[in-house]
Amino acid sequence: SLVLKLPYGIWFGKAPVDDTIELDEVKEPPLNMLVAMGITAFLCIFLGIYPRMLYDLLPYKAPFSPYTVYSVSMMLQLLVFAGVGYSLFVNTLYGERTISLDTDWFYRRGALYFIQFCDSFVGVRAALQRFVARLVAVIVALSRNPFRIFSAVVFSNSATAKNYNPDAYRQAIGNGVMYFLCLFSLFCIIFFLYS
Repeated sequence: SLVLKLPYGIWFGKAPVDDTIELDEVKEPPLNMLVAMGITAFLCIFLGIYPRMLYDLLPYKAPFSPYTVYSVSMMLQLLVFAGVGYSLFVNTLYGERTISLDTDWFYRRGALYFIQFCDSFVGVRAALQRFVARLVAVIVALSRNPFRIFSAVVFSNSATAKNYNPDAYRQAIGNGVMYFLCLFSLFCIIFFLYS
């Protein structure tokens, strides 16, 4: 797949016949990509010619020598027979334009069942949301009229709660300012007497 099928498909493969696919124009890659590919190609060729550099990094001695007659003939046999087999079946190895499910079938099917399971809770969530919205509305209404709670709990009378006027039960701001000024003046007198 990697040595024969992929390169053959890239360099000698046929363009798709489907008219709905728009192929992009081939452009020269930017300089940073060319440099990265050049460095990688150099390392591949260098380590292929001189693999001893990698073997010296191992923590133990590696007696393998890739350029013995046996190693070269074994790799050539693998390459030749893979090439013969590939050339016989090259026309049947083109990819098909389908969605192929492999091991991802399990989690795709599991995800479908999980979503269906979660959809069954939509009604429960909507009912809970309606209940919480009503509860918040009641709490807001009661917090706007604290006298309603007091009269309903203590007097069990809802008539006074309906006639509630928030301005009627408020202290005038002048009283609070007067109390503050009196206490502040008293504090200043005590502070200056004992300092």
